[in-house]
Amino acid sequence: MQSQKHGFFAWKMIILLGITLLLFFWMNPSFFSRFLTLKSFIGRGVFLLTFLMAWGALLACAIARRIWAALFLLFFAVNLFISVTYARVMGRAMTLNDAQNLREAMGSTPDAVHQYWSTVWVVALAIMAMVALILLVRTQIRKRNNLPLMACSLGITLSYGAFLARGGAGAMLFFPANFESSLHALALSAEPLIRHRTPRDEQPIPIIKEPINPSVKHVVLIIDESIEANVFQEAMKGIRIENAKNLGIGYSFGNNSPSSNLMLRRLADPSLPDQSIRQFPSVFELAKQQGFTTTYLDAQGVLSDRDVQDYFDAKDTKFIDNIPPLKEYGPRHQRDINAMRILLDVLPKQEKSFILVNKQGIHFPYLQNLPPEMASVPDPYRTSVERTSINFLVGIAPHLPPGTLVFYTSDHGQNFHGRAPHNNMAGECSVSEWQVPIVILYSPDMKAWAERISPQWQNCAAHSTIAESVRNLFGERNPSASSFLTQPTFEDVAMDRVCLGSPKGLFGEPILSLWINKQSQTFMIPPKK
Repeated sequence: MQSQKHGFFAWKMIILLGITLLLFFWMNPSFFSRFLTLKSFIGRGVFLLTFLMAWGALLACAIARRIWAALFLLFFAVNLFISVTYARVMGRAMTLNDAQNLREAMGSTPDAVHQYWSTVWVVALAIMAMVALILLVRTQIRKRNNLPLMACSLGITLSYGAFLARGGAGAMLFFPANFESSLHALALSAEPLIRHRTPRDEQPIPIIKEPINPSVKHVVLIIDESIEANVFQEAMKGIRIENAKNLGIGYSFGNNSPSSNLMLRRLADPSLPDQSIRQFPSVFELAKQQGFTTTYLDAQGVLSDRDVQDYFDAKDTKFIDNIPPLKEYGPRHQRDINAMRILLDVLPKQEKSFILVNKQGIHFPYLQNLPPEMASVPDPYRTSVERTSINFLVGIAPHLPPGTLVFYTSDHGQNFHGRAPHNNMAGECSVSEWQVPIVILYSPDMKAWAERISPQWQNCAAHSTIAESVRNLFGERNPSASSFLTQPTFEDVAMDRVCLGSPKGLFGEPILSLWINKQSQTFMIPPKK
């Protein structure tokens, strides 16, 4: 009788452990494909050992003392929720570079949950099932010992540190999901300290002073959100805006908001992204040096939300004179309309002014950008482009005071066929994530300036062209960059260098970048100079 009881107990434990193992592999969907890509016996052994320790740490919660079991189960649940949701949405495990991108996009978390709610629920239910099974195993075992949990967790942490020390950010291709997001977060938290202690031996980027145009009294830089150039141009057909140059399809600095916004504010050099955003002053500082009053119209509320920020720091905010509070912009679907009103109110009040407008734009889920009465429109994205982007330009164009130049673009484009609408990494991204509209508005007295823009800039301008043009208006010139008042170079016409992920890089590694062939709209190897 006793042996039958023990046998039943053993079979019950085997079944429970087997189910937890199946769930664990479901939560690490790239395990087998990654294992097969490893060629060496040692590499496969280390990889397998890492995952056995991770699974062991999870199971060890069944015998750990109550407080430690509760803490680690909560820790594992949070890690699994973040990592598994990401893997199920993107179709692969999260790398350290992905974690950096996620951290930059924290402000979009509610939108992402709304967009992928079914995946979120499936993952949440799987995690609850996993925790319930471990608690069930725990009720069947009376012995308590913290050592297995601590040993496995320490082993995983040391393994992560060894991989990171050996290969840097690029080595973190795959790690067990119950530790992954927290270890990535720890590495990203340590990265600024490592970067600060790493000496840099770099020459300053040469910048030339030049006279400013005294007829320019007001410079406005409008950065829209998630406007894909082809959709914008289709919606613009049949619409005429007086005193405007629509330069067609342009190319953004990056395929995510924080990178493009930072690089536009620092008027970055795309050939030296990390170095230029460190060395170059903020556009607000340049404007202040030339006697312009500076205003930031923050329709997205990035300075109100500590999870967004868009890399804003004292280098930017120190030189901003006016920041209207977010409450003045109203609800999400009304913010751009109110931003237009605020812009036209602020613009003529100063003798000389620089205004940066960060529009609310059209973030996914697209339907949330429209008022409730428009919830049934068949194409919410295009409707939003017409309503808040094109109408914005049509609305401000006739009311520009003398001496005004307005540069309009978007932070990035959209990928309508990928797993994510933007911010995808190599092998997953499409050129459309960098394709943005570029339009220049001008007051009638600035027509001569606008007529100097070469027709060759049509469909080949970029954020870097806007950046250099604004820099010139504030009395500086980067000899290696092109502005709208120069003739495009071969690189300007045929290709553009763009950033993939964070422009700041990780652990001193070079920034990932791509060249986009503007004729074929494909990615290509950087050309030899």
